[in-house]
Amino acid sequence: MTTILACDVGTSGVKVVLTDGLGSVIAARQEPYGLITGPGGRVDQDLDAILAALYRAARALVDGRDASSIDAIGVTAQMFNLVPLDGAGRPLTPMLSWLDQRAAGQAERLAERLDRAAQFERFGSIVTAKDVVPKIVWLREERADVWAQTAALVDCKEAVVAALTGDVVIDPAGAMAFRLFDARIGAWSPAACEAIGLPVELLPVVRPATAIAGALRREAAEAMGLPSGLPVVVGAGDVPASQVGAGATRPGDAHVSLGTAVYFGVTVDRPVEDPASQLGVLGHIDPDRWILWLEVATGGGALNWLLRVLDADDADDPGAGTLARIDALVGRRAPWTGCSSPRG
Repeated sequence: MTTILACDVGTSGVKVVLTDGLGSVIAARQEPYGLITGPGGRVDQDLDAILAALYRAARALVDGRDASSIDAIGVTAQMFNLVPLDGAGRPLTPMLSWLDQRAAGQAERLAERLDRAAQFERFGSIVTAKDVVPKIVWLREERADVWAQTAALVDCKEAVVAALTGDVVIDPAGAMAFRLFDARIGAWSPAACEAIGLPVELLPVVRPATAIAGALRREAAEAMGLPSGLPVVVGAGDVPASQVGAGATRPGDAHVSLGTAVYFGVTVDRPVEDPASQLGVLGHIDPDRWILWLEVATGGGALNWLLRVLDADDADDPGAGTLARIDALVGRRAPWTGCSSPRG
């Protein structure tokens, strides 16, 4: 029976599981890490800390087991982050989180040049400071020293896979999250890249999510307690991965995710456009499927904020007891009937 080591690199921590070839979980381990916040909307994450947590979780999971029985490694991760890599595949800065708002000015200037319709036509979505496009422009404008050394621009999963294998690759769904990928031709869009002054050469090679990215490097293998040379799959980001994990694989299937952010996705059999310019399109793991989706970035993150306001002891990692108390408080409230006014 095939045994796979699967890694989910999230915003608040990494989860590593051993699964069999049918997807049944054999064992699991979780390691937390945090965000680095600062002035001007700065929200970073330390990739070295992320990798260290992943290595600890993997080693603890493998400890006492026959590591040679593991056949492959798969990675999924949070999306809409930005990591500049040097020629050796090493990060030049901390990862700009999807929560980072330093590129708000760049997003506003882009909106001044391209209205909503033009942005949807060029990028397939309305671009905000959360998106990768403004982050790239911010990096070029504000960190010229880093830009000059940058050999590749990647998201979180791609940075992790590069650390594991030395190979810089991305899946089509991850490429579409950059808003610079043309799904109709299956390649990076020269027009979209030109619109932000980005050389296409700085973007990673696109391969299918199920392809092999490369072999596990010796240094990473030793840190994880695994044999070197294990195949590492290209993988997909958390949105398409959870869409498949929830079973939303047929056109019309919908999936709702409640995490740090809240989003829903509807599986479709072709790239479609929302006439109201609200829903964007992302790739699916299945190359013949796409995801029509919408996100609210302040889902579970807003709940954690509320718990901090209430001085809860476990605000940043609420347990089942805390969440049950919140549910009880909400359940005791009368249904909301709308805003009252002098006119009723």
